[in-house]
Amino acid sequence: MNEQLKTLENALTSLDAELVVCHRDEAIEQLLEKLQEFDHPQVAITDEELLQTLCIEKGLTEAGAEILLFPASKTEVEEWRKKLSMADAGITSAFGIAAETGSALLLSGSPDRRMVSLLPPLHCIIVEESSVTNTIDEMFQRWLKSGLTEGNAVVVSGPSRTADIEKELVLGVHGPVRVIMFVIHE
Repeated sequence: MNEQLKTLENALTSLDAELVVCHRDEAIEQLLEKLQEFDHPQVAITDEELLQTLCIEKGLTEAGAEILLFPASKTEVEEWRKKLSMADAGITSAFGIAAETGSALLLSGSPDRRMVSLLPPLHCIIVEESSVTNTIDEMFQRWLKSGLTEGNAVVVSGPSRTADIEKELVLGVHGPVRVIMFVIHE
């Protein structure tokens, strides 16, 4: 593992998140390993190009997972949201990840991306190693130069967390309780 990925791993560990570095042909196997705690996992997958290229939907379906895809019809969206709120995991890609902070930049794109990253208790983010930058500033500069700045973007830095007046930290109140970032190493 190179120095940048070691920095990322340390940042994610401090955020109670996980890092998995794997080759392209190991991505589905690594995902399945993380999903094995669920008997028949219900998994939501966004329509992002990297996830399609890796054949995530096909691989998980063949392994027995139930896939929740964003519906084609607007009339089915509310039912999909209900199912999504009870799903085991959401899988998205990200524009990039900053190694120093462990922060991933998720672009709005299609309407399902934000919900898939927030509603299920497990959020898996998959990126190629070339999307990892050293600093958050480098990630934002790359984003600004990309021309993909229309709509909103969300920065994910580990599981959802909050603390009450007594400063007792609770994970997963406003989003996923567990975040795993998968970096595809070529």
